[in-house]
Amino acid sequence: MTILSLFDSSKYRIIVTFALIVICFSLPLFIFSAFRFLLILILVTIVFTVCIVLRSIKPIFYAFLFGMFVFNRDFAHLSIHIGSITLYVTEAVLALFILKNMLLVPFKKIIKEVKTPLDIPFAIYYLIGFILLIKNLPIYGMIAVRHFVLVYYALFFYIITDNIRSFEDIQKIVKLCFIGGIISAILLLGRMIPQTNHLIELISPKSNTIGRSVSISLSVIFFISLNNYITNNKVKIVLFFSTLIQILAIIMGMSRSAWVALAGSLIFLFIISTENRKYMLSVGIPVLIGVIALIWGYNHFVNSSFFSNLYTEVSSIYTFDDIKTGSTANSKWRLESYKTGFQEILQHPLGKGFGPPAPDIVVGAGQAKGEIDSLIDYHNSPLSILIRTGFLGFAAFLCVNAIFYYRTIQFCMKTNKPLHRAYMIGILAGHLSIFINSLFFMVLQVPYMGVFYWIFMGLGIALIKISNELKSSEQLLQESH
Repeated sequence: MTILSLFDSSKYRIIVTFALIVICFSLPLFIFSAFRFLLILILVTIVFTVCIVLRSIKPIFYAFLFGMFVFNRDFAHLSIHIGSITLYVTEAVLALFILKNMLLVPFKKIIKEVKTPLDIPFAIYYLIGFILLIKNLPIYGMIAVRHFVLVYYALFFYIITDNIRSFEDIQKIVKLCFIGGIISAILLLGRMIPQTNHLIELISPKSNTIGRSVSISLSVIFFISLNNYITNNKVKIVLFFSTLIQILAIIMGMSRSAWVALAGSLIFLFIISTENRKYMLSVGIPVLIGVIALIWGYNHFVNSSFFSNLYTEVSSIYTFDDIKTGSTANSKWRLESYKTGFQEILQHPLGKGFGPPAPDIVVGAGQAKGEIDSLIDYHNSPLSILIRTGFLGFAAFLCVNAIFYYRTIQFCMKTNKPLHRAYMIGILAGHLSIFINSLFFMVLQVPYMGVFYWIFMGLGIALIKISNELKSSEQLLQESH
């Protein structure tokens, strides 16, 4: 294709027209040195143009996922300021999805195509959340909207079910998860080494152990569940040693919730993999031996106090001894916050609504007395949902999860496609890992972890739909012969 041939296509004429419009409107801004605004204007225009021309946001969505997997908080906090409102990249992706459906797909078609078994409890969950948002919006303003992410991040479920239409699409996301987990582990380990810490801070300034641990855990889980289907031995060897490094990064990150979540999800993986348990052990045991060897080497050659620190950290899981532990988690404060939370539930059984938590929670988190911090919340996402949406909203949330696990586990037991089963088991174990982390941290309230909770739920439902369509096509093909 030559440069001149680009103008022969109506699609490319649209692109060229948009580019000329951008240049015409941006030139005055450039003259007045509004470089940041100019750059954002160009990028946003290009993104919207690509979405309109391709009639798909998949490439944009893949880029968004990769950024979240690798850079976590640094990527999630990319934003632009529109007056007093800050637009983050997560909300921008949601806006693209909504705009794409409004401009390109008739509303009736959306309702028909996106129909899932979770729609009714989701609708109840959205409705209750929206009513409680309207209730508190005049009082707390944008802080109420900030905490409303517990509800509107669930829209990522529908981004997946609406846009992931083939098994190849799911495989692409898993590949992004593999690569993102490996890079995230390197960044996490690099921050712990004095010689590379400065360089890592330039690449990823914000330290985020728990967020990186979530990304890394997803990569490890998929390796364990899919290793039997990786036919290239070189790739398998590379992924094996990468998995050792990733698990080492999680252990050295000293995040207790990440340890519990990874262990719990791997146990679940072993239990549900009824046909491949021997294989799981043949993969898991070498990985475990390799990790032990790496930890011993690190303690012997790099940091001789690592074992004692690790023992203190592990013991703090059941003793809650937050004085000696090096973890950023404060177990005693969390237990006290849970007591406060349950008191609020009794006071507001229909839901407290969205806004800052109780003053004791803010002070316990290290904020000044009376200060309202929009980022502080209960370090237990399900508890926060119960407090904010009440018993009805929490029941809808539980129904969404119960239906999801029932349908996906049922699929694992009945499908005759081993590869699809392996992917589904990986998706389920990954989702469970995120859920376990959410019991100890603000997971569903932050984009670099919360979106994956709903995305993996969407992947599970999308895989069922894709597998059923393939089965129907195969049956029709057999009947035609």
